[in-house]
Amino acid sequence: MARLPLCQSGIWRLPGPEDGVYAYLGAFKGVYSGNNSTGKPFKLYVWGGNPPPRKINFGNSDNCANTFSLTASVGGQTVANSVDGNSEWGKSGSFSFDVPKGASFSITSNGMLAYGCDYGTFSIFRYQ
Repeated sequence: MARLPLCQSGIWRLPGPEDGVYAYLGAFKGVYSGNNSTGKPFKLYVWGGNPPPRKINFGNSDNCANTFSLTASVGGQTVANSVDGNSEWGKSGSFSFDVPKGASFSITSNGMLAYGCDYGTFSIFRYQ
């Protein structure tokens, strides 16, 4: 990943490791779980959570279109949640959360399963 010079107190310098780096962890479907074994805390940025379109017969759910569901937990405790089952307008969810060193974490997108929709897909960036 390219690093651009930063201006600090009127002096240009290249960023060092103390400035942090973004890393794309990938796109996932349903659940992503991991452990922070880096020795330092990090922040995860998550977005998406949309299930694929699927023909369903459940009220006005509009075949799973325009809905999303994302939930994050750290050490078994829910730390972030973003859900919208309203099928009006296109949308997706997003949130960020911190993961302490040594902690386990998981991100889940399954909030629309009760309506007959599939698991949602989401993407993750880590900042450390």
